[in-house]
Amino acid sequence: MRFARDDIEQAARWLVRSRKKDFSGSEQAELQKWLESDTAHKAAFAEFESIWDKAGLAKTLFESEKNTCSQQNKKCPLTILPPWSQWGQAALGLCMIFLCLLLPSYIDHTEPRKPARCKEFVCAPGQQKTVSLEDGTNIEMNVGTRLKVCLFKTQRQVIMQSGEAFFDVSTDTDRPFMITTPQARVNVLGTAFNLKNRHGLFALKVARGKVRVTARAKAADSVLLLPGQSVRVTAAGQMEDVLTCDTGTLLQWKKGWVDFDNAPLFHVFDELSSWHPQRQRIYLSGVENKRISGRFDMRRFEQTLRTIAYAASLRIVRNADGSLTLFERKTVP
Repeated sequence: MRFARDDIEQAARWLVRSRKKDFSGSEQAELQKWLESDTAHKAAFAEFESIWDKAGLAKTLFESEKNTCSQQNKKCPLTILPPWSQWGQAALGLCMIFLCLLLPSYIDHTEPRKPARCKEFVCAPGQQKTVSLEDGTNIEMNVGTRLKVCLFKTQRQVIMQSGEAFFDVSTDTDRPFMITTPQARVNVLGTAFNLKNRHGLFALKVARGKVRVTARAKAADSVLLLPGQSVRVTAAGQMEDVLTCDTGTLLQWKKGWVDFDNAPLFHVFDELSSWHPQRQRIYLSGVENKRISGRFDMRRFEQTLRTIAYAASLRIVRNADGSLTLFERKTVP
């Protein structure tokens, strides 16, 4: 596996720091956080740690320190000093030289620090589209979705702030495919899955292959999903239990059908409005957080509006400006 230059440099620094005898618990927690933030970090650290240990690099790095102490008639323990100290800098420098000489196949020296190919894709309200990336990945985007896609030489990155999309990711073992949302990170090699991120709720369902989901608020919350499995992460970063899902319905939203499971009404009507941006505005009076479950056809505005109102015991009032207000039946003025 090949690694980005930044990952190698950080892995080398952590190797030096982790060999200190006084490596503190807070530093260990910081290292663990860095390892869990990206699978490439963990792979680079493990690979170079193995080579470091097998090569007996620690003894070589501190032979000069031992000699200096002997010349000064001092008793010096064989410990690794902080990277910012004189010997720590020397150790780090020798470590980097060693890694770069021994592991040229791991480093992509032509990798730019900024991606050469980075594009934004937007689906406006009421629109759907399919995007084909140059690596062979296909992304089917639902209404109101915004994605930023960056293709590096060593990895493929997608940032999704909000929306819904079905990803059919091409297999490339040298370039992992990663998606970042405000709630969680997704890591795959080649697979197919549906990701919905609306109103702060992250929901992923796997159709093919394996997908790892890691909560951003707590890196220890990480699961590997198999076909037919799903997981949700709340706006607060809380990962819920893994559930089974019907893979045959993952793309039902392409035909307008959307499932809601105990969702607040303002989520439901917000999604309905995103399918019909030109229709009249909908106001909720005192029923915003009333919850509802069911499958609704977002393409049919009037029919779906009446169905939801009936199921939730609401009354629809048409205002003078053409907008609509929904009340509890018993509180209609």
